[in-house]
Amino acid sequence: MKRTTRISLLFLLLSLFSLSLRATEPDARYLSLAVRYTLQNDGSWTQDVSRSIKLLSSASFNDLFGESFLLYNPNFQKLTILKSQTTMADGTKVETPKNGYIDQLPFEAHGFADFSQLREMVVSHTGLEIGAVIDLSYRIETSAGFLPYFTVQESLAYSMPVESLTVLFDTPREIALKLNTSLGEVSRTERGDRILYSLKLKDLPPTPYEGSVSGGRPLIVASTAPDTKTALVPFLTIGDIGPSLKREAERLLTENSSPQDCLLALQSWIDSRLQTAPLSPALCGLPRQDAERIWSSGYGTPWEKRALFLKMAETMKLPHKLFFCEEFAGFEKAPTFLAAEKLLLRSSGDDPLYIDPLSSSSPLFPSGKGGLRLIDPYTGSAETLPPERPQDNALVVSGTGSWSPTVSDLSLKVSLSGEWLDYRTARKDAKEAVRKALANIIPGFQCETLNLTRLTPRSLEGTVTAKASLAKENTPRYYLWEIPSPNQGLSLIAPPTRALPLSLTPTLLNFSVTLNLPKGSLPLMTLQERSGKKWRYSLKQEGERLLWEVSWAQEDSLVTPQGYKLFRELWLPLYSLKRAALIRLAE
Repeated sequence: MKRTTRISLLFLLLSLFSLSLRATEPDARYLSLAVRYTLQNDGSWTQDVSRSIKLLSSASFNDLFGESFLLYNPNFQKLTILKSQTTMADGTKVETPKNGYIDQLPFEAHGFADFSQLREMVVSHTGLEIGAVIDLSYRIETSAGFLPYFTVQESLAYSMPVESLTVLFDTPREIALKLNTSLGEVSRTERGDRILYSLKLKDLPPTPYEGSVSGGRPLIVASTAPDTKTALVPFLTIGDIGPSLKREAERLLTENSSPQDCLLALQSWIDSRLQTAPLSPALCGLPRQDAERIWSSGYGTPWEKRALFLKMAETMKLPHKLFFCEEFAGFEKAPTFLAAEKLLLRSSGDDPLYIDPLSSSSPLFPSGKGGLRLIDPYTGSAETLPPERPQDNALVVSGTGSWSPTVSDLSLKVSLSGEWLDYRTARKDAKEAVRKALANIIPGFQCETLNLTRLTPRSLEGTVTAKASLAKENTPRYYLWEIPSPNQGLSLIAPPTRALPLSLTPTLLNFSVTLNLPKGSLPLMTLQERSGKKWRYSLKQEGERLLWEVSWAQEDSLVTPQGYKLFRELWLPLYSLKRAALIRLAE
């Protein structure tokens, strides 16, 4: 009996161990992945891609790799499938049949008639099973004139492990190819009148998807653009605006008193009137040059919307300076529009705004992230914004009030800055901006009156009278007070580890409110003071007063994967607190 029990227990432990190993196994594995670019002196180039994927689970072919999607522009590119074959687990080779190829409009181009020429080849692989290997090879030939220069940006991050990765650039000696990579070293080999650049990597681990990533994922970027101006200005240039756009420009100038307000109005106008077609010049080429055509079509690519914004700002004679944020370090090593995804216009004045032409909800002050680098696309000159501090993004609230089972009255002194202040809303309705900031802190908060003492793009100060619904009736004469969680969000630190740096905005919160309670109120369950190194949470009763205090100072703008564990240990207790109090009214 004892022996049987021990055997059963051993079997159970071995089964659990086997399951844990299986749970950590990837769904698939890249046996090899190779990309080769062959450049010619006339500006044309060829891309050759081959990949071999071993399927290790049913999810690998039902959800992940059962189909391949190949984008191309037939006006300038020719796609040729060289090989599409599956080797089944028993060695049987299955070719993709003719009906396994579907040439269709890419999803990204749906609803955008001017880009209906774009194509997506869908390759449906057959003979799929666990243990099978998919081999796919194809070629895309790009003719001269598609782009003003050759450029690519290859990701070196994959969701599955890669046994062998090769990226090659074969160029004529006359072409100066610039390369920038964050992973591995590129070798250079001279072969007669040509030069071969190669990056070869082995046994790459999978790179998980993680939010709030700083610095992006590992890449290799190549470009033949000699400088920043050549790399960017062609994509920011469109023709002159026509009569209808001139009328809109005049209207915006008439309705707004300052150049800064005009830029904000222009941003909102373009964002609301033009739908964004999520297409890159890498697929559709240079922006359409007819500004009126872009406007009348009702949509534009990100670069077209930027170019139209700049042309309108120029026509309206609004002083500004254009920058793009360097997301991938070392832009000068390989200048390209592919590495300049975020462009900002800086307004003039002592307290300038940073305006994103693509979104009227974007922050007006870019996060420093420990020193954000801004590059002028026309000159290539760079400047670095100072690192943000918690006090740059602060919410400070203090005051008194009286708690009531129905609606509580509050009298508060409020200070908002940075991330806590929605300046676009505040310039039109300061009370609404205060309400939006405090609604996540004070349940049912409604601003009644606001005595505004200061309002700038970066800060708001004033005194507020307000009403709030601080507790809900749980049972007769028993009221449950649920305290909102911090707005940073538990999701950022939910994983126990990270593979990529965590990007954060330093923030500060100081909240202290004293509430008078009805006579005889008894706390049945009250959250007592809890605190960590950089935070404090307190809700406690002193006589007939309820003291409600919250504070934290999140100082980090960048958390490395090595420092993430310590950071998580610091903040997880705050996010995990049960923030609730049950209050009983006197009979």
